[in-house]
Amino acid sequence: MAGDLQLPQGWTIQSIGALGRVVTGKTPSTKIPNNFGGDIPFITPSDMDGRRIISHTARYLTDNGAASVSSSRIPAGAVMVSCIGSDMGKAAIAGCDAITNQQINSIIIREGVSSLYVYYYLSTRQREIQHLGSGGSAVPILNKGHFCQLQIVLPPIKEQQAIACILGALDDKIELNRKMNRTLEEMARAIFKSWFVDFDPVRAKAAGQQPPGLKPEIAALFPDTFEPSELGEIPKGWRVGVVGDIAKQAIGGQWGSDNTGDGLVPAICLRGCDIEDLRSVGYAPSAPVRFVKPNAIDARLPTDADVLIAASGAGPCGRPLWCSSSLHGLYEAPVIYSNFVKRLTTPSPAHAIYLDRMLIRKFEDRTIHDYINGTSVPNLDATGLLSGCPVLIPSDGVLRAYSAYCQPMFSRLYSKVNVTLARLRDALLPKLISGELRVPDAERFLKERGL
Repeated sequence: MAGDLQLPQGWTIQSIGALGRVVTGKTPSTKIPNNFGGDIPFITPSDMDGRRIISHTARYLTDNGAASVSSSRIPAGAVMVSCIGSDMGKAAIAGCDAITNQQINSIIIREGVSSLYVYYYLSTRQREIQHLGSGGSAVPILNKGHFCQLQIVLPPIKEQQAIACILGALDDKIELNRKMNRTLEEMARAIFKSWFVDFDPVRAKAAGQQPPGLKPEIAALFPDTFEPSELGEIPKGWRVGVVGDIAKQAIGGQWGSDNTGDGLVPAICLRGCDIEDLRSVGYAPSAPVRFVKPNAIDARLPTDADVLIAASGAGPCGRPLWCSSSLHGLYEAPVIYSNFVKRLTTPSPAHAIYLDRMLIRKFEDRTIHDYINGTSVPNLDATGLLSGCPVLIPSDGVLRAYSAYCQPMFSRLYSKVNVTLARLRDALLPKLISGELRVPDAERFLKERGL
């Protein structure tokens, strides 16, 4: 691929192996318990979740565990690429000294090469790496030798740094927006816990105090006494029910066709893994375009009163998502839900927001897992969840007040700002690293757009 390019003067084509030392990771023995549980990051492909720089991981090694695979230690700045498995080709940068497992090859970048430039270049090669690793074996793999032979276009170091700076600035803006989204999410969680778990406003009123931080009209919505229930003491006038008292299951999902046909129209079809992306970053770039009949769209178009819940192995089974109408503005086609998702319809957006937050808690404390069956492919028993999962049902006034608090957060989450920035980055990236677009032109382009 790289050899066919007409490169600007001073640009070269080099192999991955020429960029620095390539290290293949290794997993310490799991039969020795004290290999794990320390403070040394142990990076696996599941940690490569879209972050450019990985500094925290799901698992950590002890000094003993790291010493047992010391040849696999990589420094901060090493560029990592997953080279085994169905999601091979993902790239990231180590944010600190770390160990990777055997599914990752890492490049310890030599002087005169920008780690960030190499990361961006390799991030465009995922499909190519997947293709190279798919030849003949049951488990796709690109071994270290073949990985080292991959070619990369390498401008002079100053140009590398300038290209990385432009792309990095766009990613920085995206990450800042994500951090703001996470802050809003944490605030919404804190209010939910205060109102519906700890009952702080009710306890304050029961003690003859004004609930702190609440406007008088909001505080007036809460009772000042408790009453017994099967869930323990709850605010007087609230009740205990099941999920089915708040929501009903709607018609099943639609997967549609890969190709257009007579009378078929395009739609974005959400799966469980896309729910995860939407929940965390507000956009699911991998959500597939499918072709369906128009009446399928009419029947499966989520509204503000709906909660989607991942219901099969294609994603985090049991994870919910409130479907703000802002969601539909993210894509150029209508958004529907697939067979891997259940749609729960509530009486109002306020009920849907409350149901979403409540199901998130039940997902995180694993209550929802009581309604998941199957071994190799987990499946959610939505009927059992609706009929058997107990929930607290507050007054409608409190639900509306909480909804009013949360809706701006979701409007920001499903904002086109990050989508626009990501598309702009993805459009500039191949042009910059091929030399088709030079840095001054890219800088002028972004300046004209206020970026």
